[in-house]
Amino acid sequence: MEDNVNIHLENRYAATWRQLEHGLAKIWLRGSLFLDGRFYRGDDSFLPFSKIKSILKNPDQTDLNAFFNELNGFFAVVVQNERSVFAAVDRVRSIPLFYGVALGKVFLSDDAEWVRKRVGDVDMDPVARQEFLCTGYVTGQETLFPRIRQLQAGELLLIIQGDKGPLLQTHRYYQFLHTEPTGPDDEKALLAELDSVSEKCIHRLIEYANGRQIVAPLSAGNDSRLIVTLLRRLGYENVLTFSYGVPGNHQSSVSKAVAASLKYPWEFVKYSNKLWGNWWNSNERREYQEWASGWTSLPHVQDWPAVWELKKEGRIINDVVFTPGHSADLLAGSRSRAVQEIYQEGPVDEELVITGILRYHYSLFDWESREHILRPQFSEKIMRSLGQVNIYKDNSSVFEAWDISERQAKFIINSVRVYEFWGFDWYLPLWDYDFIAFWERIRLRFRVNKSLYNQYVNQLYQDVAALQAGFNLPYGNSKGSGKLRAISTKATEFLPRPAKARIASLLTALCWRSHPLAIYGRYPEDIVRRLLKKGCTSNGIAAFVFLKELACRS
Repeated sequence: MEDNVNIHLENRYAATWRQLEHGLAKIWLRGSLFLDGRFYRGDDSFLPFSKIKSILKNPDQTDLNAFFNELNGFFAVVVQNERSVFAAVDRVRSIPLFYGVALGKVFLSDDAEWVRKRVGDVDMDPVARQEFLCTGYVTGQETLFPRIRQLQAGELLLIIQGDKGPLLQTHRYYQFLHTEPTGPDDEKALLAELDSVSEKCIHRLIEYANGRQIVAPLSAGNDSRLIVTLLRRLGYENVLTFSYGVPGNHQSSVSKAVAASLKYPWEFVKYSNKLWGNWWNSNERREYQEWASGWTSLPHVQDWPAVWELKKEGRIINDVVFTPGHSADLLAGSRSRAVQEIYQEGPVDEELVITGILRYHYSLFDWESREHILRPQFSEKIMRSLGQVNIYKDNSSVFEAWDISERQAKFIINSVRVYEFWGFDWYLPLWDYDFIAFWERIRLRFRVNKSLYNQYVNQLYQDVAALQAGFNLPYGNSKGSGKLRAISTKATEFLPRPAKARIASLLTALCWRSHPLAIYGRYPEDIVRRLLKKGCTSNGIAAFVFLKELACRS
């Protein structure tokens, strides 16, 4: 297979791939891997693959499916022998893999640009480009370029030598799937189980860190707070927290108070429109954007300059583990407020789910003005990504499964490229499989408004931080942008959605300098105002500029 499959694996900026010769097979592995509760380090990381000697001799999707469902952690693996190649990513695609075919050869890599050059793609796929403008990422196996494919979350690729060349097969060994509980609803027991599961996930983080400093981006939300609170309860001292933005913003004010209550050090990185302009126009930003996108998703930049500044100023050491807090809120039911009609009991309604996904996720600009044009092609992509809808028990299960496989995997979790780019390690404790599996079997009523999750985190935090009755976390000064959004929401409550979007965008444009993260400072003011008035969100502007730069580059 070496003649027909060209494998190129190198993380240009952070953790390297480990390699092992296993008999006649070559094995490449990257990431953190747990099996049967044990973490495999260094060369020892390849020990689990002794379990698949028979698979290497005669690759079979059923055996591969069973094997990968035994694993926990965040990893990508490629195995090659004389007859076949298989590759797989973890359940949330935390380490992406890309592939393409040209002139009878398969090109497989962790670098989408390397694949693009080998297959000769120059022009973007028009449907993928339009979807990127709507969502900030490309769904399914596609990328922005027509001959580059990506492994989806929980997917494996099997390449077998055929009579006329290599044959490619893909298979989803895992998809998020709610099941209906059979036992009684015992909230107290569920809270105790959630506590046990969450603690196990943080134990695995601690085992992975192995004494290294854990650096936690700490916001005002419950997800990052859950991580640092359990680290404190479990007695891990080597923790640093940080926040960023315009001085006095709400997220940072609460973050600072939480860190102080848990007796962890806290760092702050100041943002401003001027600073953003400097960061954005740097060679480092251009290099990061191309690599981190994987020609699939809008690169995450929210904390990119914060990590850069912390590194430049020596406020963090080299050998640390970043632990961002996404995305327990989604698993716990955070979408129930935004798409209430989907979070109702009853059988799956495909049209209702498609409408919900389109209006919630395809929303980087005024969607309703173009829905009649774009809905047919995007609806087909949504259904193709979901697969068999009849395996889901209700609308919310379908909606969340799509969100996890698409937005979370490609847009949110892909944000760890920030840490890799600056040479740092990372770990995602709230995407541990035990944590996912817990929420897969929680009844809908406990997920609406995140009722079970919020109750758990709030009580845990109060217990660990020993907060006195009546203690309230501060609400920072958002420099007016939060108030503006609140006024806009109230004033436009009864207007049609398109009019509401235009008015809200106009109000935002009138005081665009007030954003708590100063993110509009990335672009010239006239571009920001023009696109905001057309109904673009901040990510919509970012997607527009990204594609414009890519077109100029090509």
